[in-house]
Amino acid sequence: MLDLIKKIGLIVGVIILGTLVYYFRLDSDSFDLVHDINSDLQIDYQDEVAMVVVHMAGAIMYPGVYELPVGMSVMEAIHFVGGVSSGANLDKVNLAKEIRHGQRIFVPFLKQKEQGVVRSYDKIDINRASRDDLLLIPGIGVTIASHIIRYRYDHGFFKSYDDLLQVKYIGKGMLTKIRPYIMLDK
Repeated sequence: MLDLIKKIGLIVGVIILGTLVYYFRLDSDSFDLVHDINSDLQIDYQDEVAMVVVHMAGAIMYPGVYELPVGMSVMEAIHFVGGVSSGANLDKVNLAKEIRHGQRIFVPFLKQKEQGVVRSYDKIDINRASRDDLLLIPGIGVTIASHIIRYRYDHGFFKSYDDLLQVKYIGKGMLTKIRPYIMLDK
């Protein structure tokens, strides 16, 4: 009689154990199935993770206003938004500091003499120069370089040096100053 009770208890125990294993395995499989089905969907976790809004400016690859997770360091935030552009001076930024809501993170550019300056015999093709190349020209800063690139985008290549006078902030004096450092390759 005792053996029969032990056998029944063992059978009941195996059934309970089997049911639990089956239940938990089925539960995890169904989660994986849901995960696989929804893997192409973009899930918004903003309700689960506290976010802060920061303004990324200066020598940032993609400057702008971003919503980032709380607890990120400035370095992580910079990498999150695409990194820094060429000529960034990261020595002037505390990369270990934690970001705060409403913060403006400014990464300065290296000064031209720190970056290097074009020598008059190393002329830059104004029609093909990148923003970083244009910044090597004495007297050309980020704003004027951006206007030159915008002019090229809107109007095509510069056909003469006088066409540069159509660019915002370039007058006759500026053109005279930069002329030894540029060339026009059409």
